[in-house]
Amino acid sequence: MATKFSINLLQAELRPEKPFLTLPKVVGAWAILLGLAVSGSWYVNDQNRQLQQQLSQLNAASNQQQQTLKQLQAELETHKPDVKLTEELAKLQTLVQHKKTIYAYLTNTEHTYIGGYARAMSELANIHSNDISIEKISLGENQMTFKGLAKSAESVPNWLSNFEKSPVLSNKLFTHFELSESEQSDFIQFTVSTNAVKEGE
Repeated sequence: MATKFSINLLQAELRPEKPFLTLPKVVGAWAILLGLAVSGSWYVNDQNRQLQQQLSQLNAASNQQQQTLKQLQAELETHKPDVKLTEELAKLQTLVQHKKTIYAYLTNTEHTYIGGYARAMSELANIHSNDISIEKISLGENQMTFKGLAKSAESVPNWLSNFEKSPVLSNKLFTHFELSESEQSDFIQFTVSTNAVKEGE
């Protein structure tokens, strides 16, 4: 029979519990948080850089369209305008106005929906219809309104049906739809919105 020379009087239940928060765990958690912060900062800076590039491109395109518009207006002053030239001028004026609207929204630092607006405008350009001329666009995170002119009453629902192809616009429910005769002959004025449009808008 072996002889025991020591007795363990410190049972397992009497030993102090190891602390949950140890120095290695705290250091590891802070390292993860720091990595997330650096990644988030890089992502925001990259998005900002892309927006700045878009702004530069839009500004250059707007300047070019302005020059073309001035040339056409000068030709109109010296020559009797034909139907094609008048239509081209109207299209350029609408295009310049749209680019000004986009530029104003993208340069507004107080606007909170810049990314969504830029993406929605890009997708609207992809589903453009020759029967639709948009005069006013109001986009927000929870609200969208389009006002413009259409060649016929059927042109508006046909144009709206193309929204299904847009990831940004397809999930919007347009509850307000209004058609009225335009002061311009052969055109119909329309308003579509995700909610009722207030008077004066």
